[in-house]
Amino acid sequence: MSVQLVSADHEDRLQEIIEGTEAKLCIISPFIGLDISKRLAAILEINPAICCEIITRFSREDFVNGASSLYALKALNEVGVTIYALRGLHTKLYLIDNVAGMLGSANFTSGGFQLNHELSIFVRDEADILADMHSYYNDTLTKIQEKGDYKVTAELIQSEIEMVNKLRKDRKDKSTKYRNEHQFGAILNKGDESVTGGNPDTIQAILATGIKDGITEGIWLKFEGDAENREGPEDRYEIARSAKLPTGFTSFPAGNKPSGMKPGNYIYLAIIGTDGRGNSTPVIMGRARTKGFFKENIADEEMKKEFDWMWEYPAFVELYDAEFLDTPQKNGISLLDLLADVGTGTYPSTIGTAKTPIELRSIHYQKSHIRITHQAKAYLDSRFEQAAKTYGVIKYT
Repeated sequence: MSVQLVSADHEDRLQEIIEGTEAKLCIISPFIGLDISKRLAAILEINPAICCEIITRFSREDFVNGASSLYALKALNEVGVTIYALRGLHTKLYLIDNVAGMLGSANFTSGGFQLNHELSIFVRDEADILADMHSYYNDTLTKIQEKGDYKVTAELIQSEIEMVNKLRKDRKDKSTKYRNEHQFGAILNKGDESVTGGNPDTIQAILATGIKDGITEGIWLKFEGDAENREGPEDRYEIARSAKLPTGFTSFPAGNKPSGMKPGNYIYLAIIGTDGRGNSTPVIMGRARTKGFFKENIADEEMKKEFDWMWEYPAFVELYDAEFLDTPQKNGISLLDLLADVGTGTYPSTIGTAKTPIELRSIHYQKSHIRITHQAKAYLDSRFEQAAKTYGVIKYT
C-alpha cells in the first residue's frame, strides 16, 4: 500500500493524475482553473477512450471574481468531460481509475497545484480506502442526479460567459455579492457529507492507516512477472541489473508507476510462480533497499533493447544492498506462508480487521507492488536469513 502526505509536490501529483489515467478520471473540486484544464483537455483529446467526470460549483460570484473559470469548463466540455454542478461544494477529491486517489485541500487550479500552500493525502494500491473514496464519489453523484438535471451544458456555459463578461464591464463595486439565484446546481441537505467537505470515515481510515505503520517509511512487496507467465518450481530468480544499474533494479507498468517509493525504502521481491507445495502463488526470493522513484526513471531505447520486457514495464527503481536466494524458487518464501503466519498484520490496511485468509490472498491481485507492515518485514527477514544459511545468496552491492 502507498499512503503519502503531499505538501510541496502537488505539481508531481497533478502530472500523475492527468497523465496516469488510463480509463476513468473522477474529480470533485469547487473551483476549476483554465491552465490545468487545458492540460487535461489536451490529454483527453489524444485519448478519447478515457472517461472523465467532474463535480464542481457553478456560481456567478466565483466566475466574476476569477476563482473558477468558465473557459476551463468550456474546454473540458468540448473534449467530452461530463460536468455536474453542486451548490455549497467544498470537497476536493481526485480518483485515477481504480488504483489511486487524492483527498485534501487542493482545488483543480494553478493555485491549488502549483502556488498555494496545500496539504493532501495521496493513496495508491489500497483497495479498502480507494473503495471508500469511490463510494463517496458515487453517492455524491447519485444524490445530485436524484435532485434533477444538473449537468453543465455547452449552452449554459456560453450563456454564463456572456453574462459574466457584461457584469465585469459594468461592475464598479467589487464588494457586490450575487444571491443564490445566480448559482446553478443541486442543493443537498446541509448535513450531507457532500456539502460539509468530506467523508470523516474515509479521512480517518487514511490517517489511521498511516499511523498504524508509518507514512514516511516504506516497506514494499514487489511482484516480478505476471500470472499468465508463471515461473516453474525449478526456475531460478535473478535480480535484473545492467552496466548503468550494476546494483540491480526492478521495473513497473507505465500505468502503475511506484511514485510512493522513496530513497531508503525496503523492498521484497516476489516471483509469480509456484511454491514448494505446488501452490500457484508469489514466492519471495530477494530483498533490497531502493533509491526511490523519480519521474526520469523511465527506460530509454537502449534499456528496452537490452531488456525487451521493459517495453511493457518501462518505469524502474534502482536498488542497492540487493540480495537473492541462490536456489530454485520452490525453496523461496511462499506468500501463503506469510499470510498464514502474520495474518491481518501483513498489510497496513488489514491491521485489526477480520479479513479471512481467502480475502487476504486476493489483496495483491492485479498489483505490481503493495505496502507491507513492520511485522511482515520481520517475518520475511527471519525466513530469508534461514533460507540464506541453507542455500546461500547472491548479492549486488
